[in-house]
Amino acid sequence: MKDPYPLDHPTRSDPGKVSACVLVVDDEDGMRSALRQALEGPGYRVLEARNGRQAFNALDSYPVDVAIVDMMLGAENGLALMEQLLARDNLLPVIILTAHASIRTAISAVRRGAYGYLTKPIDLEVLLREVERALERRGLVEEISMLNLAFRRDDHTPGLQLVGRSPVMQAVYRSIVRVAPTDATVTVYGESGTGKECVARAIHTLSPRGSHPFVAVSCGAIPDTLLESELFGHVRGAFTGATEARPGLFREAEGGTVFLDEIDNTSPPFQVALLRFLQERRIRPVGAESSKRSNVRVIVASACDLRKACEDGTFRKDLFFRVHVLPIFLAPLRERRGDIMLLAEHFLRRYALEEGREMVGFHQSAIRRLEAHTWPGNVRELENRVKRAVVLAPFQVIYPQDLFGEDLDSPGMDARRSSWRHRTGSSNLPSFREARAAFEREYLTRLLTLTRGNISEAARMAGRYRADLYAMLHKHGLSPDDFR
Repeated sequence: MKDPYPLDHPTRSDPGKVSACVLVVDDEDGMRSALRQALEGPGYRVLEARNGRQAFNALDSYPVDVAIVDMMLGAENGLALMEQLLARDNLLPVIILTAHASIRTAISAVRRGAYGYLTKPIDLEVLLREVERALERRGLVEEISMLNLAFRRDDHTPGLQLVGRSPVMQAVYRSIVRVAPTDATVTVYGESGTGKECVARAIHTLSPRGSHPFVAVSCGAIPDTLLESELFGHVRGAFTGATEARPGLFREAEGGTVFLDEIDNTSPPFQVALLRFLQERRIRPVGAESSKRSNVRVIVASACDLRKACEDGTFRKDLFFRVHVLPIFLAPLRERRGDIMLLAEHFLRRYALEEGREMVGFHQSAIRRLEAHTWPGNVRELENRVKRAVVLAPFQVIYPQDLFGEDLDSPGMDARRSSWRHRTGSSNLPSFREARAAFEREYLTRLLTLTRGNISEAARMAGRYRADLYAMLHKHGLSPDDFR
Protein backbone atom coordinates (compact mmCIF):
# COMPACT_ATOMS: atom_id res chain seq x y z
CA MET A 1 0.00 0.00 0.00
CA LYS A 2 1.28 3.46 -0.90
CA ASP A 3 2.26 5.62 2.06
CA PRO A 4 -0.47 8.30 2.45
CA TYR A 5 2.08 10.63 4.07
CA PRO A 6 5.32 10.12 2.09
CA LEU A 7 8.52 11.54 3.45
CA ASP A 8 9.57 14.82 1.90
CA HIS A 9 12.84 14.64 0.04
CA PRO A 10 15.71 16.11 2.04
CA THR A 11 16.92 19.52 0.97
CA ARG A 12 19.90 21.70 1.76
CA SER A 13 20.46 25.40 1.33
CA ASP A 14 23.86 24.93 -0.31
CA PRO A 15 23.98 21.89 -2.66
CA GLY A 16 27.77 21.96 -2.63
CA LYS A 17 28.02 21.69 1.16
CA VAL A 18 27.39 18.55 3.21
CA SER A 19 24.93 19.55 5.93
CA ALA A 20 23.96 17.89 9.16
CA CYS A 21 20.65 16.04 8.86
CA VAL A 22 17.78 16.73 11.27
CA LEU A 23 14.74 14.44 11.47
CA VAL A 24 11.50 16.18 12.50
CA VAL A 25 8.73 13.84 13.76
CA ASP A 26 5.41 15.61 14.38
CA ASP A 27 1.86 14.75 13.35
CA GLU A 28 0.97 18.44 12.77
CA ASP A 29 1.71 19.56 9.21
CA GLY A 30 2.04 23.21 10.23
CA MET A 31 4.55 22.45 12.98
CA ARG A 32 6.70 20.31 10.69
CA SER A 33 6.65 23.04 8.04
CA ALA A 34 7.65 25.74 10.54
CA LEU A 35 10.50 23.65 11.94
CA ARG A 36 11.67 22.76 8.46
CA GLN A 37 11.89 26.41 7.43
CA ALA A 38 13.72 27.35 10.62
CA LEU A 39 16.25 24.53 10.22
CA GLU A 40 16.88 24.98 6.52
CA GLY A 41 17.81 28.62 7.11
CA PRO A 42 21.21 27.75 8.73
CA GLY A 43 21.70 25.05 6.09
CA TYR A 44 20.56 21.87 7.82
CA ARG A 45 19.24 18.98 5.74
CA VAL A 46 15.72 18.20 6.97
CA LEU A 47 13.72 14.96 6.90
CA GLU A 48 10.06 14.97 7.94
CA ALA A 49 7.98 12.19 9.46
CA ARG A 50 4.41 12.12 10.71
CA ASN A 51 4.68 8.87 12.70
CA GLY A 52 7.06 6.17 13.85
CA ARG A 53 6.96 4.20 10.62
CA GLN A 54 7.99 7.21 8.59
CA ALA A 55 10.68 8.03 11.14
CA PHE A 56 12.30 4.62 10.65
CA ASN A 57 11.98 5.00 6.88
CA ALA A 58 13.95 8.23 7.29
CA LEU A 59 16.68 6.49 9.27
CA ASP A 60 16.93 3.89 6.51
CA SER A 61 17.06 6.50 3.76
CA TYR A 62 19.69 8.90 5.08
CA PRO A 63 22.09 9.22 8.06
CA VAL A 64 20.34 11.31 10.71
CA ASP A 65 22.40 13.47 13.09
CA VAL A 66 19.65 14.88 15.37
CA ALA A 67 15.98 13.96 15.87
CA ILE A 68 13.20 16.31 17.03
CA VAL A 69 10.22 14.27 18.25
CA ASP A 70 6.82 15.47 19.46
CA MET A 71 5.63 13.93 22.72
CA MET A 72 2.19 13.08 21.32
CA LEU A 73 2.00 11.64 17.78
CA GLY A 74 -1.70 10.90 17.52
CA ALA A 75 -2.09 7.43 18.99
CA GLU A 76 1.68 7.00 19.33
CA ASN A 77 3.81 7.97 22.31
CA GLY A 78 6.79 10.14 21.42
CA LEU A 79 8.90 8.88 24.32
CA ALA A 80 8.34 5.27 23.26
CA LEU A 81 9.37 6.19 19.71
CA MET A 82 12.44 7.96 21.09
CA GLU A 83 13.51 4.78 22.87
CA GLN A 84 13.09 2.81 19.65
CA LEU A 85 15.19 5.36 17.75
CA LEU A 86 17.91 5.16 20.40
CA ALA A 87 17.85 1.37 20.18
CA ARG A 88 18.66 1.80 16.47
CA ASP A 89 21.30 4.51 17.04
CA ASN A 90 22.35 5.01 20.67
CA LEU A 91 24.41 8.12 19.77
CA LEU A 92 21.41 9.94 18.25
CA PRO A 93 20.53 13.12 20.21
CA VAL A 94 16.73 13.36 20.55
CA ILE A 95 14.98 16.63 21.43
CA ILE A 96 11.44 16.17 22.76
CA LEU A 97 8.65 18.69 22.03
CA THR A 98 5.45 18.96 24.04
CA ALA A 99 2.51 21.30 24.47
CA HIS A 100 1.89 20.12 28.05
CA ALA A 101 5.08 20.73 30.00
CA SER A 102 5.62 19.56 33.54
CA ILE A 103 8.63 18.84 35.68
CA ARG A 104 7.60 15.19 35.93
CA THR A 105 7.46 14.68 32.15
CA ALA A 106 10.71 16.60 31.61
CA ILE A 107 12.61 14.46 34.10
CA SER A 108 11.00 11.32 32.65
CA ALA A 109 12.10 12.29 29.14
CA VAL A 110 15.70 12.94 30.21
CA ARG A 111 15.90 9.73 32.22
CA ARG A 112 14.67 7.75 29.24
CA GLY A 113 17.41 9.16 27.06
CA ALA A 114 16.25 12.53 25.65
CA TYR A 115 19.02 15.02 24.93
CA GLY A 116 16.73 18.04 25.36
CA TYR A 117 13.17 19.08 26.09
CA LEU A 118 11.30 22.09 24.64
CA THR A 119 7.79 23.42 25.25
CA LYS A 120 5.36 24.54 22.57
CA PRO A 121 5.01 27.19 21.25
CA ILE A 122 8.64 26.72 20.23
CA ASP A 123 11.12 29.55 20.47
CA LEU A 124 12.94 28.88 17.19
CA GLU A 125 16.15 30.58 18.35
CA VAL A 126 16.26 28.31 21.39
CA LEU A 127 15.56 25.30 19.17
CA LEU A 128 18.45 26.17 16.84
CA ARG A 129 20.80 26.53 19.82
CA GLU A 130 19.70 23.13 21.13
CA VAL A 131 20.28 21.53 17.73
CA GLU A 132 23.72 23.12 17.47
CA ARG A 133 24.68 21.88 20.94
CA ALA A 134 23.38 18.40 20.15
CA LEU A 135 25.44 18.29 16.95
CA GLU A 136 28.56 19.41 18.82
CA ARG A 137 28.05 16.66 21.37
CA ARG A 138 27.47 14.01 18.72
CA GLY A 139 30.47 15.19 16.73
CA LEU A 140 32.63 14.92 19.82
CA VAL A 141 31.43 11.40 20.58
CA GLU A 142 32.06 10.24 17.03
CA GLU A 143 35.42 12.02 16.89
CA ILE A 144 36.86 10.04 19.78
CA SER A 145 34.72 6.90 19.56
CA MET A 146 37.58 4.93 18.02
CA LEU A 147 39.77 5.73 21.01
CA ASN A 148 37.06 5.06 23.59
CA LEU A 149 35.94 1.81 22.00
CA ALA A 150 39.57 0.70 21.79
CA PHE A 151 39.90 0.64 25.56
CA ARG A 152 39.34 -2.87 26.89
CA ARG A 153 37.12 -2.19 29.89
CA ASP A 154 38.51 -4.63 32.39
CA ASP A 155 39.12 -4.62 36.13
CA HIS A 156 42.32 -2.64 35.68
CA THR A 157 40.97 0.26 33.63
CA PRO A 158 37.35 0.84 34.69
CA GLY A 159 35.63 3.66 32.85
CA LEU A 160 38.84 4.83 31.19
CA GLN A 161 38.15 7.50 28.58
CA LEU A 162 39.69 10.47 26.85
CA VAL A 163 37.29 13.41 26.90
CA GLY A 164 37.76 16.74 25.14
CA ARG A 165 36.95 18.56 21.92
CA SER A 166 39.32 21.52 22.16
CA PRO A 167 41.86 22.00 19.34
CA VAL A 168 44.74 20.92 21.61
CA MET A 169 42.96 17.66 22.48
CA GLN A 170 42.13 17.02 18.83
CA ALA A 171 45.85 17.33 18.13
CA VAL A 172 46.51 14.76 20.88
CA TYR A 173 44.00 12.34 19.34
CA ARG A 174 45.69 12.67 15.95
CA SER A 175 49.09 12.07 17.53
CA ILE A 176 47.87 8.95 19.32
CA VAL A 177 46.48 7.46 16.12
CA ARG A 178 49.67 8.35 14.26
CA VAL A 179 52.19 6.89 16.75
CA ALA A 180 50.20 3.85 17.95
CA PRO A 181 51.03 1.52 15.01
CA THR A 182 54.77 2.21 15.35
CA ASP A 183 57.14 0.65 17.86
CA ALA A 184 59.05 3.84 18.61
CA THR A 185 59.50 5.24 22.10
CA VAL A 186 57.01 7.99 22.99
CA THR A 187 57.39 10.76 25.56
CA VAL A 188 54.18 12.28 26.96
CA TYR A 189 54.60 15.74 28.50
CA GLY A 190 52.06 17.32 30.81
CA GLU A 191 51.45 18.69 34.27
CA SER A 192 50.32 16.37 37.03
CA GLY A 193 46.71 15.29 36.54
CA THR A 194 46.46 16.02 32.81
CA GLY A 195 45.98 12.36 31.82
CA LYS A 196 49.41 11.17 30.69
CA GLU A 197 48.68 7.57 31.63
CA CYS A 198 45.38 7.68 29.70
CA VAL A 199 47.31 8.70 26.60
CA ALA A 200 49.86 5.93 27.14
CA ARG A 201 47.09 3.35 27.54
CA ALA A 202 45.42 4.60 24.36
CA ILE A 203 48.65 4.23 22.41
CA HIS A 204 49.16 0.73 23.77
CA THR A 205 45.60 -0.40 23.12
CA LEU A 206 45.55 0.89 19.54
CA SER A 207 48.95 -0.66 18.81
CA PRO A 208 49.67 -4.23 17.65
CA ARG A 209 50.67 -4.90 21.27
CA GLY A 210 47.16 -4.15 22.54
CA SER A 211 46.40 -7.76 23.48
CA HIS A 212 49.53 -7.98 25.65
CA PRO A 213 50.13 -6.47 29.12
CA PHE A 214 50.32 -2.76 29.89
CA VAL A 215 52.41 -2.04 32.99
CA ALA A 216 52.43 1.47 34.49
CA VAL A 217 55.23 2.47 36.88
CA SER A 218 55.50 5.72 38.84
CA CYS A 219 59.26 6.17 39.01
CA GLY A 220 58.98 8.89 41.63
CA ALA A 221 57.18 6.53 44.02
CA ILE A 222 59.95 3.90 44.07
CA PRO A 223 63.28 4.52 45.85
CA ASP A 224 66.21 4.87 43.47
CA THR A 225 67.94 1.86 45.01
CA LEU A 226 64.98 -0.40 44.20
CA LEU A 227 63.75 0.99 40.86
CA GLU A 228 66.18 -0.95 38.64
CA SER A 229 65.46 -4.18 40.52
CA GLU A 230 61.69 -3.57 40.37
CA LEU A 231 61.76 -3.11 36.61
CA PHE A 232 64.52 -5.45 35.42
CA GLY A 233 64.35 -8.03 38.21
CA HIS A 234 67.09 -9.50 40.35
CA VAL A 235 68.64 -12.84 41.24
CA ARG A 236 68.61 -14.37 44.68
CA GLY A 237 71.22 -12.82 46.95
CA ALA A 238 71.80 -9.82 44.66
CA PHE A 239 71.46 -7.50 47.63
CA THR A 240 70.40 -7.56 51.26
CA GLY A 241 66.81 -8.78 51.46
CA ALA A 242 66.81 -10.47 48.04
CA THR A 243 65.83 -13.87 49.45
CA GLU A 244 64.39 -15.06 46.14
CA ALA A 245 64.72 -14.17 42.48
CA ARG A 246 62.18 -11.85 40.86
CA PRO A 247 61.60 -11.47 37.10
CA GLY A 248 60.77 -7.73 37.19
CA LEU A 249 58.02 -5.71 35.57
CA PHE A 250 59.66 -5.60 32.14
CA ARG A 251 59.52 -9.39 32.00
CA GLU A 252 55.87 -9.34 33.12
CA ALA A 253 55.08 -6.93 30.28
CA GLU A 254 56.69 -9.12 27.61
CA GLY A 255 55.14 -8.37 24.25
CA GLY A 256 53.35 -5.33 25.64
CA THR A 257 54.15 -1.84 26.89
CA VAL A 258 55.87 -0.41 29.96
CA PHE A 259 54.85 3.13 30.90
CA LEU A 260 57.43 4.99 33.01
CA ASP A 261 55.84 8.05 34.59
CA GLU A 262 57.96 10.79 36.22
CA ILE A 263 61.01 9.72 34.24
CA ASP A 264 62.61 13.05 35.16
CA ASN A 265 62.78 11.92 38.81
CA THR A 266 65.08 8.95 38.13
CA SER A 267 68.71 8.72 39.26
CA PRO A 268 71.74 8.70 36.92
CA PRO A 269 72.43 4.97 37.52
CA PHE A 270 68.88 4.05 36.51
CA GLN A 271 69.08 6.32 33.47
CA VAL A 272 72.17 4.40 32.38
CA ALA A 273 70.34 1.07 32.80
CA LEU A 274 67.32 2.32 30.83
CA LEU A 275 69.56 3.68 28.07
CA ARG A 276 71.29 0.31 27.83
CA PHE A 277 67.94 -1.45 27.47
CA LEU A 278 66.71 0.93 24.75
CA GLN A 279 69.95 0.41 22.82
CA GLU A 280 70.22 -3.36 23.16
CA ARG A 281 66.63 -4.44 23.91
CA ARG A 282 68.04 -6.88 26.44
CA ILE A 283 67.40 -7.19 30.19
CA ARG A 284 70.04 -8.04 32.77
CA PRO A 285 68.52 -8.61 36.23
CA VAL A 286 70.43 -7.07 39.12
CA GLY A 287 73.17 -9.49 40.14
CA ALA A 288 72.86 -11.62 36.99
CA GLU A 289 75.84 -12.46 34.78
CA SER A 290 73.89 -12.67 31.53
CA SER A 291 71.08 -10.82 29.79
CA LYS A 292 67.95 -11.92 27.96
CA ARG A 293 66.19 -10.55 24.92
CA SER A 294 63.09 -8.46 25.73
CA ASN A 295 60.24 -7.43 23.43
CA VAL A 296 58.73 -4.44 25.25
CA ARG A 297 57.74 -1.00 24.04
CA VAL A 298 58.60 1.89 26.36
CA ILE A 299 56.49 5.02 26.82
CA VAL A 300 57.76 7.63 29.26
CA ALA A 301 56.14 10.70 30.76
CA SER A 302 57.41 13.85 32.39
CA ALA A 303 55.89 16.90 34.02
CA CYS A 304 58.92 19.01 33.15
CA ASP A 305 60.81 19.81 29.95
CA LEU A 306 63.43 17.07 29.57
CA ARG A 307 65.47 19.29 27.25
CA LYS A 308 65.83 21.82 30.09
CA ALA A 309 66.61 18.97 32.51
CA CYS A 310 69.49 18.03 30.20
CA GLU A 311 70.77 21.61 30.33
CA ASP A 312 70.52 21.51 34.13
CA GLY A 313 72.49 18.26 34.23
CA THR A 314 69.73 16.19 35.87
CA PHE A 315 68.90 14.13 32.78
CA ARG A 316 71.26 12.38 30.38
CA LYS A 317 71.36 13.87 26.89
CA ASP A 318 71.93 10.50 25.22
CA LEU A 319 68.84 9.11 27.01
CA PHE A 320 66.86 12.21 26.02
CA PHE A 321 67.54 11.56 22.34
CA ARG A 322 66.45 7.94 22.81
CA VAL A 323 63.11 8.70 24.45
CA HIS A 324 62.25 12.00 22.75
CA VAL A 325 61.46 10.30 19.43
CA LEU A 326 57.71 10.92 19.27
CA PRO A 327 56.69 13.58 21.84
CA ILE A 328 53.05 14.29 22.74
CA PHE A 329 52.17 17.41 24.71
CA LEU A 330 49.11 17.57 27.01
CA ALA A 331 47.85 21.07 27.78
CA PRO A 332 46.75 21.91 31.35
CA LEU A 333 43.01 22.19 31.90
CA ARG A 334 43.18 25.97 32.32
CA GLU A 335 44.32 26.20 28.68
CA ARG A 336 41.39 24.15 27.33
CA ARG A 337 38.45 25.57 29.23
CA GLY A 338 36.02 24.43 26.57
CA ASP A 339 36.57 20.87 27.81
CA ILE A 340 35.78 21.58 31.47
CA MET A 341 32.02 20.97 31.33
CA LEU A 342 32.41 17.99 28.99
CA LEU A 343 34.69 16.40 31.57
CA ALA A 344 32.49 17.45 34.49
CA GLU A 345 29.38 15.92 32.91
CA HIS A 346 31.33 12.77 32.05
CA PHE A 347 32.46 12.34 35.66
CA LEU A 348 28.97 13.18 36.94
CA ARG A 349 27.43 10.37 34.89
CA ARG A 350 30.13 7.89 35.90
CA TYR A 351 30.00 8.50 39.66
CA ALA A 352 26.22 8.93 39.80
CA LEU A 353 25.98 5.44 38.33
CA GLU A 354 28.55 4.07 40.77
CA GLU A 355 26.82 5.65 43.78
CA GLY A 356 23.31 4.76 42.61
CA ARG A 357 22.20 8.40 42.63
CA GLU A 358 19.93 10.17 40.15
CA MET A 359 21.58 13.50 39.43
CA VAL A 360 19.91 16.19 37.30
CA GLY A 361 23.10 18.13 36.54
CA PHE A 362 25.03 21.28 37.45
CA HIS A 363 23.37 24.54 38.49
CA GLN A 364 24.33 27.52 36.32
CA SER A 365 26.22 29.07 39.22
CA ALA A 366 28.24 25.84 39.56
CA ILE A 367 29.01 25.87 35.83
CA ARG A 368 30.30 29.43 36.08
CA ARG A 369 32.47 28.49 39.06
CA LEU A 370 33.85 25.41 37.29
CA GLU A 371 34.74 27.38 34.19
CA ALA A 372 36.39 30.18 36.21
CA HIS A 373 38.54 27.92 38.44
CA THR A 374 42.29 27.74 37.63
CA TRP A 375 42.51 23.92 38.13
CA PRO A 376 46.02 23.53 39.53
CA GLY A 377 45.34 19.79 39.82
CA ASN A 378 43.99 19.61 36.25
CA VAL A 379 41.63 16.79 35.23
CA ARG A 380 42.38 14.76 38.35
CA GLU A 381 41.26 17.66 40.57
CA LEU A 382 38.07 18.10 38.53
CA GLU A 383 37.31 14.39 38.77
CA ASN A 384 37.80 14.34 42.53
CA ARG A 385 35.63 17.44 43.08
CA VAL A 386 32.77 16.01 41.00
CA LYS A 387 33.05 12.64 42.73
CA ARG A 388 32.85 14.30 46.15
CA ALA A 389 29.86 16.35 45.03
CA VAL A 390 28.00 13.24 43.84
CA VAL A 391 28.61 11.53 47.17
CA LEU A 392 27.80 14.48 49.46
CA ALA A 393 25.42 16.79 47.59
CA PRO A 394 22.03 16.88 49.35
CA PHE A 395 20.16 17.67 46.12
CA GLN A 396 20.03 16.20 42.65
CA VAL A 397 21.39 19.49 41.30
CA ILE A 398 25.04 20.25 42.08
CA TYR A 399 25.78 23.75 43.44
CA PRO A 400 29.13 25.56 43.87
CA GLN A 401 29.30 24.70 47.56
CA ASP A 402 29.10 21.00 46.69
CA LEU A 403 32.22 21.36 44.53
CA PHE A 404 34.19 24.02 46.39
CA GLY A 405 32.88 23.73 49.93
CA GLU A 406 34.71 22.65 53.06
CA ASP A 407 37.46 20.05 52.98
CA LEU A 408 36.29 16.52 53.59
CA ASP A 409 37.96 16.38 56.99
CA SER A 410 36.80 19.77 58.24
CA PRO A 411 34.31 20.11 61.13
CA GLY A 412 31.92 21.95 58.81
CA MET A 413 31.83 19.02 56.43
CA ASP A 414 31.26 16.62 59.31
CA ALA A 415 28.22 18.67 60.37
CA ARG A 416 26.91 18.76 56.83
CA ARG A 417 27.35 15.00 56.44
CA SER A 418 25.53 14.45 59.70
CA SER A 419 22.60 16.68 58.76
CA TRP A 420 21.99 14.73 55.58
CA ARG A 421 22.61 11.24 56.89
CA HIS A 422 18.93 10.46 56.40
CA ARG A 423 19.71 9.80 52.73
CA THR A 424 21.36 6.56 53.74
CA GLY A 425 18.68 5.48 56.21
CA SER A 426 19.98 6.98 59.44
CA SER A 427 17.50 8.18 62.04
CA ASN A 428 19.43 11.46 62.35
CA LEU A 429 16.87 13.39 60.26
CA PRO A 430 16.86 17.14 59.63
CA SER A 431 14.07 19.22 61.09
CA PHE A 432 10.78 19.57 59.22
CA ARG A 433 11.63 23.20 58.43
CA GLU A 434 15.04 22.18 56.98
CA ALA A 435 13.49 19.42 54.90
CA ARG A 436 10.76 21.73 53.59
CA ALA A 437 13.30 24.40 52.64
CA ALA A 438 15.45 21.82 50.86
CA PHE A 439 12.47 20.49 48.91
CA GLU A 440 11.34 24.01 48.01
CA ARG A 441 14.77 25.01 46.71
CA GLU A 442 15.13 21.85 44.64
CA TYR A 443 11.62 22.31 43.22
CA LEU A 444 12.45 25.88 42.19
CA THR A 445 15.74 24.76 40.66
CA ARG A 446 14.06 22.10 38.56
CA LEU A 447 11.25 24.46 37.59
CA LEU A 448 13.61 27.20 36.38
CA THR A 449 15.87 24.67 34.68
CA LEU A 450 12.86 23.39 32.75
CA THR A 451 11.64 26.86 31.78
CA ARG A 452 15.18 28.24 31.26
CA GLY A 453 14.54 31.06 33.72
CA ASN A 454 11.22 32.17 32.18
CA ILE A 455 9.34 33.43 35.26
CA SER A 456 5.98 33.73 33.50
CA GLU A 457 6.13 30.14 32.29
CA ALA A 458 7.42 28.92 35.66
CA ALA A 459 4.59 30.69 37.52
CA ARG A 460 2.03 29.19 35.16
CA MET A 461 3.38 25.67 35.62
CA ALA A 462 3.59 26.06 39.41
CA GLY A 463 0.13 27.63 39.69
CA ARG A 464 1.53 30.64 41.56
CA TYR A 465 1.63 34.39 40.99
CA ARG A 466 4.82 35.85 39.55
CA ALA A 467 5.29 37.97 42.68
CA ASP A 468 5.07 34.84 44.86
CA LEU A 469 7.66 33.13 42.73
CA TYR A 470 10.05 36.08 42.90
CA ALA A 471 9.68 36.12 46.68
CA MET A 472 10.52 32.41 46.91
CA LEU A 473 13.55 32.87 44.64
CA HIS A 474 14.81 35.74 46.79
CA LYS A 475 14.33 33.61 49.89
CA HIS A 476 16.57 30.86 48.50
CA GLY A 477 19.12 33.12 46.84
CA LEU A 478 18.21 32.06 43.31
CA SER A 479 18.07 34.23 40.20
CA PRO A 480 16.28 33.56 36.89
CA ASP A 481 19.42 34.72 35.10
CA ASP A 482 21.25 31.66 36.39
CA PHE A 483 19.01 29.42 34.27
CA ARG A 484 18.94 31.32 30.97
